[in-house]
Amino acid sequence: MLDVDIRPVGDAAVLAMFGDSIDQASVNAVWSLTQALTRSKRAGMLDVVPAYASVLVRFDPFVTDLPRIMAIVRGAAENAGESDAARSRRLTISVCFGGECGILRSDHYCGWISAGNLARE
Repeated sequence: MLDVDIRPVGDAAVLAMFGDSIDQASVNAVWSLTQALTRSKRAGMLDVVPAYASVLVRFDPFVTDLPRIMAIVRGAAENAGESDAARSRRLTISVCFGGECGILRSDHYCGWISAGNLARE
């Protein structure tokens, strides 16, 4: 069971908060709850939006109501297992400047750094 504080946000969302700090335990709890809610796909649930230490759940108030969504989030938190958040992956993003990818002339400026200095930075 995840230790979570669930509060209404306006008339069409709830916020599940995991403490007041950003640490690995909070991040794991966020992803665990996010996965559990995404798998549940309940009627009226529009979005599940994870952040560092909270999860926002938007819902359609014409389809479901606040007490029901709060109960769904509470139930998901009670039944949430270990998260896969601890797994990491490395991404390589290829970039290309100048030459075949575009023209950088030394008289062009990018903010306060000239294109020539940008290449050296």
